[in-house]
Amino acid sequence: NNPQLKTVQTLEGPWEVCFDPKWGGPEKTTFPALTDWSKNADDGIRYYSGRATYRKSFDWKPNTEHRTLNTEIWLDLGTVKNLANVTLNGTKLGTVWCAPWHIAIEPRPGRNVVEIEVVNLWVNRLIGDIKFDPNGVDRTPGGMATRLPAWLDGSVPRSENRYTFALYNPWKADSPLQPSGLLGPVTIK
Repeated sequence: NNPQLKTVQTLEGPWEVCFDPKWGGPEKTTFPALTDWSKNADDGIRYYSGRATYRKSFDWKPNTEHRTLNTEIWLDLGTVKNLANVTLNGTKLGTVWCAPWHIAIEPRPGRNVVEIEVVNLWVNRLIGDIKFDPNGVDRTPGGMATRLPAWLDGSVPRSENRYTFALYNPWKADSPLQPSGLLGPVTIK
Protein backbone atom coordinates (compact mmCIF):
# COMPACT_ATOMS: atom_id res chain seq x y z
CA ASN A 1 0.00 0.00 0.00
CA ASN A 2 3.00 2.31 -0.38
CA PRO A 3 2.79 4.92 -3.13
CA GLN A 4 5.00 4.46 -6.19
CA LEU A 5 7.94 6.82 -5.84
CA LYS A 6 9.98 8.20 -8.74
CA THR A 7 13.78 8.14 -8.44
CA VAL A 8 15.23 11.60 -9.07
CA GLN A 9 18.82 11.03 -7.91
CA THR A 10 21.07 8.08 -7.03
CA LEU A 11 23.88 8.55 -4.50
CA GLU A 12 26.57 6.63 -6.36
CA GLY A 13 30.31 6.48 -5.89
CA PRO A 14 32.43 6.23 -2.76
CA TRP A 15 31.16 6.32 0.83
CA GLU A 16 33.28 7.04 3.89
CA VAL A 17 32.59 4.34 6.50
CA CYS A 18 33.66 4.44 10.16
CA PHE A 19 33.67 1.28 12.27
CA ASP A 20 34.44 0.86 15.97
CA PRO A 21 38.04 -0.40 16.32
CA LYS A 22 37.23 -1.77 19.79
CA TRP A 23 35.11 -4.37 17.98
CA GLY A 24 37.66 -5.23 15.29
CA GLY A 25 36.69 -2.86 12.49
CA PRO A 26 38.85 -0.21 10.86
CA GLU A 27 38.35 3.26 12.33
CA LYS A 28 37.78 4.75 8.88
CA THR A 29 37.73 3.37 5.36
CA THR A 30 36.26 4.19 1.98
CA PHE A 31 33.90 1.86 0.15
CA PRO A 32 34.15 2.62 -3.60
CA ALA A 33 30.54 1.34 -3.83
CA LEU A 34 28.04 -0.07 -1.33
CA THR A 35 28.83 -3.72 -0.61
CA ASP A 36 28.01 -6.46 1.87
CA TRP A 37 30.42 -6.49 4.83
CA SER A 38 30.34 -10.31 4.93
CA LYS A 39 31.94 -10.41 1.47
CA ASN A 40 34.76 -7.95 2.28
CA ALA A 41 38.39 -9.13 2.00
CA ASP A 42 39.26 -7.43 5.33
CA ASP A 43 38.46 -9.76 8.27
CA GLY A 44 37.87 -6.69 10.44
CA ILE A 45 34.92 -5.81 8.19
CA ARG A 46 33.82 -9.30 7.13
CA TYR A 47 33.33 -10.48 10.75
CA TYR A 48 32.36 -7.09 12.17
CA SER A 49 29.26 -6.91 14.32
CA GLY A 50 28.07 -3.62 15.71
CA ARG A 51 27.62 -0.08 14.54
CA ALA A 52 29.21 1.61 11.52
CA THR A 53 28.50 5.05 10.07
CA TYR A 54 28.35 5.75 6.33
CA ARG A 55 28.88 9.36 5.25
CA LYS A 56 28.43 11.01 1.88
CA SER A 57 27.98 14.51 0.49
CA PHE A 58 25.64 15.16 -2.40
CA ASP A 59 24.33 18.16 -4.30
CA TRP A 60 20.58 18.75 -4.43
CA LYS A 61 19.06 20.79 -7.25
CA PRO A 62 15.32 20.95 -6.68
CA ASN A 63 13.17 21.38 -9.76
CA THR A 64 9.72 22.94 -9.99
CA GLU A 65 7.99 19.67 -9.12
CA HIS A 66 9.95 19.37 -5.85
CA ARG A 67 9.05 22.91 -4.84
CA THR A 68 5.30 22.30 -4.76
CA LEU A 69 3.76 22.13 -1.29
CA ASN A 70 2.50 18.55 -1.64
CA THR A 71 5.69 16.91 -2.89
CA GLU A 72 7.44 14.72 -0.34
CA ILE A 73 11.08 13.83 -0.81
CA TRP A 74 12.31 10.46 0.45
CA LEU A 75 15.75 8.98 1.00
CA ASP A 76 15.44 5.33 -0.02
CA LEU A 77 18.26 3.18 1.41
CA GLY A 78 17.61 0.21 -0.88
CA THR A 79 18.42 -2.66 1.48
CA VAL A 80 19.87 -2.44 4.99
CA LYS A 81 21.13 -5.28 7.13
CA ASN A 82 19.78 -4.78 9.80
CA LEU A 83 18.87 -1.35 11.17
CA ALA A 84 19.73 2.23 10.23
CA ASN A 85 19.63 5.66 11.89
CA VAL A 86 19.55 8.48 9.34
CA THR A 87 20.94 12.01 9.79
CA LEU A 88 20.82 14.76 7.16
CA ASN A 89 22.91 17.93 7.59
CA GLY A 90 23.33 17.21 11.31
CA THR A 91 19.59 16.65 11.94
CA LYS A 92 18.56 13.18 13.10
CA LEU A 93 15.63 12.03 10.99
CA GLY A 94 14.82 8.67 12.50
CA THR A 95 15.38 4.94 12.40
CA VAL A 96 14.40 2.37 9.78
CA TRP A 97 14.35 -1.33 10.61
CA CYS A 98 12.26 -2.93 7.88
CA ALA A 99 11.25 -2.52 4.25
CA PRO A 100 10.56 -0.14 2.71
CA TRP A 101 13.90 1.24 3.85
CA HIS A 102 13.10 4.91 3.30
CA ILE A 103 12.65 8.06 5.35
CA ALA A 104 11.28 11.53 4.55
CA ILE A 105 13.95 14.19 4.06
CA GLU A 106 14.13 17.91 3.37
CA PRO A 107 17.43 18.48 1.57
CA ARG A 108 18.55 22.05 1.15
CA PRO A 109 19.50 23.37 -2.30
CA GLY A 110 23.21 22.80 -2.88
CA ARG A 111 25.54 20.65 -0.77
CA ASN A 112 24.03 18.18 1.74
CA VAL A 113 25.65 15.58 3.99
CA VAL A 114 23.90 12.32 4.79
CA GLU A 115 25.04 9.99 7.58
CA ILE A 116 23.58 6.51 7.87
CA GLU A 117 24.47 4.60 11.01
CA VAL A 118 23.96 0.88 10.39
CA VAL A 119 23.82 -1.84 13.03
CA ASN A 120 23.99 -5.51 12.06
CA LEU A 121 23.54 -8.81 13.92
CA TRP A 122 26.03 -10.38 16.32
CA VAL A 123 26.35 -13.70 14.49
CA ASN A 124 29.20 -12.70 12.13
CA ARG A 125 31.48 -11.71 15.01
CA LEU A 126 30.69 -14.99 16.82
CA ILE A 127 31.56 -16.97 13.67
CA GLY A 128 34.76 -14.95 13.12
CA ASP A 129 35.90 -15.48 16.72
CA ILE A 130 35.51 -19.28 16.58
CA LYS A 131 38.82 -19.65 14.74
CA PHE A 132 40.73 -18.14 17.68
CA ASP A 133 41.72 -19.65 21.01
CA PRO A 134 38.49 -20.39 22.94
CA ASN A 135 40.06 -18.42 25.75
CA GLY A 136 38.80 -20.67 28.54
CA VAL A 137 35.30 -21.38 27.20
CA ASP A 138 34.62 -25.13 27.13
CA ARG A 139 31.62 -26.30 25.08
CA THR A 140 29.50 -29.38 24.61
CA PRO A 141 29.22 -30.70 21.02
CA GLY A 142 25.84 -28.89 20.84
CA GLY A 143 27.48 -25.51 21.52
CA MET A 144 26.52 -24.97 25.19
CA ALA A 145 29.23 -23.51 27.47
CA THR A 146 30.23 -25.89 30.27
CA ARG A 147 32.83 -23.57 31.80
CA LEU A 148 33.12 -19.81 31.70
CA PRO A 149 36.41 -18.13 30.79
CA ALA A 150 38.74 -17.15 33.63
CA TRP A 151 39.22 -13.67 32.13
CA LEU A 152 35.65 -12.78 33.14
CA ASP A 153 36.82 -12.33 36.73
CA GLY A 154 40.07 -10.62 35.69
CA SER A 155 42.38 -13.42 36.91
CA VAL A 156 43.95 -13.90 33.46
CA PRO A 157 44.21 -11.63 30.42
CA ARG A 158 41.75 -12.01 27.57
CA SER A 159 42.97 -13.16 24.16
CA GLU A 160 43.68 -10.18 21.93
CA ASN A 161 42.05 -11.88 18.93
CA ARG A 162 38.61 -12.67 20.37
CA TYR A 163 35.95 -10.03 20.82
CA THR A 164 33.01 -12.18 21.88
CA PHE A 165 31.78 -15.35 23.46
CA ALA A 166 28.29 -16.58 24.19
CA LEU A 167 26.95 -19.16 26.61
CA TYR A 168 25.30 -20.84 23.64
CA ASN A 169 26.93 -20.69 20.21
CA PRO A 170 25.45 -23.00 17.57
CA TRP A 171 27.72 -21.68 14.79
CA LYS A 172 30.93 -23.18 13.42
CA ALA A 173 33.91 -21.52 11.74
CA ASP A 174 32.49 -22.48 8.32
CA SER A 175 28.91 -21.34 9.05
CA PRO A 176 27.62 -18.91 6.41
CA LEU A 177 27.92 -15.26 7.38
CA GLN A 178 24.83 -13.07 7.46
CA PRO A 179 24.58 -10.19 4.95
CA SER A 180 25.47 -6.94 6.73
CA GLY A 181 25.69 -3.21 6.14
CA LEU A 182 24.12 -0.66 3.85
CA LEU A 183 23.59 -2.58 0.62
CA GLY A 184 21.74 0.12 -1.29
CA PRO A 185 21.23 1.47 -3.78
CA VAL A 186 20.64 4.78 -1.97
CA THR A 187 18.32 7.01 -3.96
CA ILE A 188 16.30 10.17 -3.55
CA LYS A 189 12.70 9.75 -4.60
